[in-house]
Amino acid sequence: METVAVVRCLSYDAEEVAAAVRRVFSLCGMTAEQIPSPLLLKPNMLSARPPEDGVTTHPALLEAVRAAAPSSRMLIGDSPANAERPIEQYWDACGYRSAAGRMGASLVKFDSALVIEVSAGSETLSVPVTRLLKETAVLNLPKLKTHGLTGLTCSVKNLYGLIPGYHKSMLHGRFVTPDDFSRFLAAYYRAIQPRVFFSLVDAVTVMEGNGPSSGTLRHLGYIVGGRNCLAVDIVCCKLFGIPRRSVPHLNFLMEEEGPPEIAIVGDGVSGGRPARLPQGFSVRTLSHLAPLRPLLRLVGTLFVIEPEVNRRRCTKCQACVQVCPRDAISRQIAINRKRCIRCLCCFEVCPNRAIRVRKSFLARTLT
Repeated sequence: METVAVVRCLSYDAEEVAAAVRRVFSLCGMTAEQIPSPLLLKPNMLSARPPEDGVTTHPALLEAVRAAAPSSRMLIGDSPANAERPIEQYWDACGYRSAAGRMGASLVKFDSALVIEVSAGSETLSVPVTRLLKETAVLNLPKLKTHGLTGLTCSVKNLYGLIPGYHKSMLHGRFVTPDDFSRFLAAYYRAIQPRVFFSLVDAVTVMEGNGPSSGTLRHLGYIVGGRNCLAVDIVCCKLFGIPRRSVPHLNFLMEEEGPPEIAIVGDGVSGGRPARLPQGFSVRTLSHLAPLRPLLRLVGTLFVIEPEVNRRRCTKCQACVQVCPRDAISRQIAINRKRCIRCLCCFEVCPNRAIRVRKSFLARTLT
């Protein structure tokens, strides 16, 4: 039986959020001593926008976690989609730098990776995730929003941000249809799940309509939490008024694992009005593209984003060699294309801007 706590929280007032988060942990049978250390706090850092825009996880939730676990060493990190923009701009705009200062937490970059194997259908993929997972547990801090591709972004989808750099874009290029991407997302979640300690959802102000960044804000007034991301997301669908069948990655997970038995504790789930889904989104999106799947997969192979070396800038400092998760770069800074998985960790870590990003025509057109 999976316990999911649903607790009323009507504002982002620091004391109210802290009390709600403590109650979520308590309802799930968790004490401060049971919260791991070190702990990676993984908010939704989609865009460099202020908390009041409702696009990112409110920093009050991060500070509430610190209040609930004062002795835990905490790191704060995410890998936004726009890898070309300095991560420091996100920290400042989203309020995480100031929150980290008050918390005594460290802001971290996902500039080195380890590789996990993801069994997606008939193939096994090598997917890079932040190397921090080797020694830290993850406290997942998603923002409850609609999403134009997946229907919903919440606990399961938020973990996609553990993949560093441009590799997220490459995976979107590989899994082109909503159906294919959702199947991959379900497989990725199964691989990453053992590293996730807890999921704590910011559902105080949510986004409906054209989420995850251009939708309409709606006051919902809850914080939701639990150890099982799938169970948490199912409860959030009920809370938000999104039919679970409209969220394909949840359906694929339940096809594989069966529906979890869920005990909802706390303030319960009252029936609110249905959420407005993104324009043009429906479950038909998943089926009407099926005849085009071979063509779309061919298009995916033409979507290429990969690193290349600017010899005039390179000092052979070896930073890229040390950070590469597949040992694809020689000490002479030659990239082995057969080994390279295009995670672009080398691009992100190079102190001399000697690694540049080469995009195919299709990638330049679509990104």
